[in-house]
Amino acid sequence: MAIDSSGGNSCGSRALRILHVIPHLRAGGAAGSMATTVRRLQAAGFAAEHRVLPLEAIVSPLIRIELARGGVALLPGPAAETAALAATDVILLHFWTTPASLAFIERLPPRVPVVAWIQVAGTAPPQVVPPALARRADRILLTAPCTALLPPLAGMTLPAPAEVLRAPANLEPLQGLAPVPHAGFVVTYVGTVGPGKIHPDFVALSLSAGLPDARFVLCGGGGGEPALTAAATAAGAPERFDLRGHVRDLVPVLAGSDVFGYPLAPDTYSSSDRSLQEAMAAGLPPVILPYGGIPTMVEHEVSGLVVPEREYGAALALLHADPGLRARLGAGAARHARREFDAGRTCARLAAILGEVTAGPVRTRPASPEPPPPFPAARRFADALGPWGKAFRDSLAGDDRADAAIAALPADQVRVEGGLFHQRNGMPDDGMLRYWTGLVLAAEGRIPAAARELAAAIAAGAAVERAGRRLANMRDDGVPPDPLS
Repeated sequence: MAIDSSGGNSCGSRALRILHVIPHLRAGGAAGSMATTVRRLQAAGFAAEHRVLPLEAIVSPLIRIELARGGVALLPGPAAETAALAATDVILLHFWTTPASLAFIERLPPRVPVVAWIQVAGTAPPQVVPPALARRADRILLTAPCTALLPPLAGMTLPAPAEVLRAPANLEPLQGLAPVPHAGFVVTYVGTVGPGKIHPDFVALSLSAGLPDARFVLCGGGGGEPALTAAATAAGAPERFDLRGHVRDLVPVLAGSDVFGYPLAPDTYSSSDRSLQEAMAAGLPPVILPYGGIPTMVEHEVSGLVVPEREYGAALALLHADPGLRARLGAGAARHARREFDAGRTCARLAAILGEVTAGPVRTRPASPEPPPPFPAARRFADALGPWGKAFRDSLAGDDRADAAIAALPADQVRVEGGLFHQRNGMPDDGMLRYWTGLVLAAEGRIPAAARELAAAIAAGAAVERAGRRLANMRDDGVPPDPLS
């Protein structure tokens, strides 16, 4: 499909130059969906030149190989950004919140169309839709219907209505998968094992099924493995939890499973998880909780079970006791996957949208100035959170009372991708990010580490009186007088 239009963005008869901008290219998840998108567009004959610009220099070798096989140019990160933006017809921004992705919103060129494909549900901070992105993008694509009902999109007038396009997955190898005989009852989880994704009480929820012959297989990394292992050991069942880390080929894993047990955290950012699509395509009945954007991916009692936490164990026990129900829901899951997760249909609609935004008249967006100094990264983060960022904005304005709310933030908002600690690590010279990190660390009882952050905030001129007062109190309590040493 060549783009040939008399509109202001016409490319004539040449191939459309698409710049895929993505926070990073870790294996799986959104990076895998992006690679599937490119491959599907190429297979459909969509005449386009695809280039990929990761905003952070994190590139999975598997993703690198897959892009190279398709002849897709992988640009060398931020160093290539200026030239890439000057030689593109449309930016397809695969968005979730990171320090780099928030900063990129401010660098969007004024006359290049931007299609923002939101890869998170937007139901809980920090992975929400930044108001600045909603204002500046030419089109907003969602991966979960619920995102349209939340700030900032709810009630906002957009250039075109936001549209739901599930992140595509490569499901063909899994369709019609034949089960492999195995011992016991195998409940499989595939995805991130860490804060903000897997339920913090995963072990207890799993064992609440009361099934002595059940084994729980977990595929994926994320830093939460030690805590999960400790919980399994404390429960006296370490041998029943099989943590396999990243698994490249999931086909034999899913073929040797009975149920896809996918209890996610209440504040999960999940929207159209590839692993859930894959499990359903393989004919595994999923059991999920009603959190994030994934409940709309499963039709309760038709293609799986959507249950509250207190009923998760009972749902597993029900499927264990009733092989007929398990088979019926598994077949329903496979049908649902074929009907609702059709990557070809998704990419055909995406191609049409890219054609529309490049064929229409040029929409010039105003230049977005850097957030006013001082502490631009902190201001950017606070503004990106929308209504969830009020405490941060109040703290920036000098409100001491807001600091208590920041100090009390839960780990699944602070220690996750896009959260406060990630922002601080990405922008370590911003004094207010250091100050807020110090508040959280102090509340956790990590006093020496908190003192180092507060001293760094003072050195940067951030919240000097408040940070100095807190630091003096720490010294009175016996913290060494030179916290930076």
